[in-house]
Amino acid sequence: MEATRVYSLQLAIALYEKGIKVSVVNPLQIKRFAQTKLKRTKTDKVDAALIASSSSSSSSACP
Repeated sequence: MEATRVYSLQLAIALYEKGIKVSVVNPLQIKRFAQTKLKRTKTDKVDAALIASSSSSSSSACP
């Protein structure tokens, strides 16, 4: 998920406490990733797909 101050922090903690793997990334990283994919559409659905794609292609994922 994108880091969005206290909102993402609270959600990340809640998910982590339930045993769900969580990765919080800088929104600028997602924006730059979208630019490399030539994506200009900005909707929640497109953003979610980009975040998922970014995390699955990232080599810096934490265990």
